[in-house]
Amino acid sequence: ESNPVEIELQYQNAPVPISIVEIPSANPRNYYQALHHLDQAPLVTLTGQLAVPPIQGLAPCVILVPGSAGITDAHAATAQTLVDSGIAVLIVDPFGARAVVSTAADQTQFSLAASALDVLRAFEVARNHPAIDGSRIAAQGTSRGGFAVVT
Repeated sequence: ESNPVEIELQYQNAPVPISIVEIPSANPRNYYQALHHLDQAPLVTLTGQLAVPPIQGLAPCVILVPGSAGITDAHAATAQTLVDSGIAVLIVDPFGARAVVSTAADQTQFSLAASALDVLRAFEVARNHPAIDGSRIAAQGTSRGGFAVVT
């Protein structure tokens, strides 16, 4: 099982609470199944770490999608930079619920279609959060996560 980096963030020298959110997703075998028969794909509930800085009004949000190494210190640093700027961050853990530690040596542990679906589902979670401006959501991915974001 994955062991994501524990994230601790601050906004204006005060700790920012991080909530663990559920991201309902699935494990389609390929893009065809994702687009035409998603109801036949096994379901999976991912987790994400959501930090919303205490700003006036609704916060914009960036969804961070890790690559094959999973959540690392680099994601924590990126999240801190975003929170410093008054931007909420949702860091997706695509591995834990799938009992995957890394996909670096074996990219076939779950499909790239599943990774792309994870981004869409994380977007839905962010868009429906009461403290996030659903019209100002972006996604950033590294490596496999970057592929999922642009797909």
